[in-house]
Amino acid sequence: MNQEYPTGAAGAPVRIEARRRLVARDVLLLMVIPLVFVVIGVALIATGDVLRGAPAVVFFGGGAVTALVIKRRDAVPLILDEAGVRNGRGTLDLSWDQIRGVHFRVQRAGRLDHRWLAIDSPVPGRFRVLSGLSARLVGIPQDAAQHAIPWDADVSPGIEEVAAAFRSYGVPVDGA
Repeated sequence: MNQEYPTGAAGAPVRIEARRRLVARDVLLLMVIPLVFVVIGVALIATGDVLRGAPAVVFFGGGAVTALVIKRRDAVPLILDEAGVRNGRGTLDLSWDQIRGVHFRVQRAGRLDHRWLAIDSPVPGRFRVLSGLSARLVGIPQDAAQHAIPWDADVSPGIEEVAAAFRSYGVPVDGA
């Protein structure tokens, strides 16, 4: 099967920077709904009910800001370039010779699908997102579970394009 993989200038492998998009659901849940409660809190304060209004302003206003900071911090889940693979948080940094393969899996929970990209590497991960039990349930090797990245629908580019980029660097890809 002769399949074309994306390449950059002069046939060099591509550089991919995956980004998490802020979708309408996130804006509604993280900004609009909390701001409604902040407005209600301000109205309570204006009417003299500071004991109920101030906590609403602090809790919902602070929660909205915290949620946006967390969402922004996780905005770059993966960067692939000539040096290797890393993420925007600094918790994943692997050179190409440290990567044995990549696994894409879908974990179904009721009506929800949760997608995972797991990088198989003997290098110990700095944190474990996917537990050993969950890794076994979705068929990811234990070494790859240490470098698992959630890959939901709000991440762009899609799994197929990222799988093609991994292949362009000579990395075996499973499940895409």
